[in-house]
Amino acid sequence: EGLAFVAIPDGLSELPAAGLWCFIFFAMLFALALDSSIAMLESWTTMLRDFGWEGDPNAPAFKRMKWIRRQDALVGSSCAVGCLISGLFVSRPGIYWFALWDAYVVWAVFIVVGIECVGVAYGYGAAKFSEEVRKGAGRAVPRFIQMCWSFITPFLCSVLA
Repeated sequence: EGLAFVAIPDGLSELPAAGLWCFIFFAMLFALALDSSIAMLESWTTMLRDFGWEGDPNAPAFKRMKWIRRQDALVGSSCAVGCLISGLFVSRPGIYWFALWDAYVVWAVFIVVGIECVGVAYGYGAAKFSEEVRKGAGRAVPRFIQMCWSFITPFLCSVLA
């Protein structure tokens, strides 16, 4: 079932030098998964740092271990928690956990993105946010992007969720 793990490898196995093409294909899938994991970890730890959950620099644990930075401890503990959670998916009933996760958790991403867009467009103000982006990036935000923040993205997220 699926394009990436059934149909494409089957087609690649018919090519000359099939082993090479299959290796390249699965190396590409691994690189995409690694990139996605790093992006998710970076966004998670950035959010935690922005909320001040990096830890108290005067805590006894940080004073004893001067060689470790607070950011390293945050990233390491986030990776450890992610590793423990992903252990569910590689256990014997892992496919069932994956089906539950896929059916009941993944759609929440659309809701979060829709709420973020509504918050930026109407809570903070799309024009005000565009001005902040222009100041930071040195370029004006196109009017179409402001329309996406205000109407198109929240609508699509509500339809897809």
